[in-house]
Amino acid sequence: MSEKEKDNRHKKRNKSAQESKKLAVIQYVEGLSETAEKIFRKYGINTAIKPDRTLRQLLVHPKDQRTVEQTGECVQNSMPQL
Repeated sequence: MSEKEKDNRHKKRNKSAQESKKLAVIQYVEGLSETAEKIFRKYGINTAIKPDRTLRQLLVHPKDQRTVEQTGECVQNSMPQL
């Protein structure tokens, strides 16, 4: 491999590394995120769309929700009013 070929390879790597440094992380908003992503793409900026809640946050509930009838007047009225 000649010195010229090595130099061209090195330049290509540096150019792709510089281009990949542009990244915008935006929060997902229906309809808006896709439009913003298209605009960023025009200017060569990669985007990562982040949801406001993950699937784990939506699906995992370690304790069951209690209704008002189940809780009654537990803590709210236990303190004497002065």
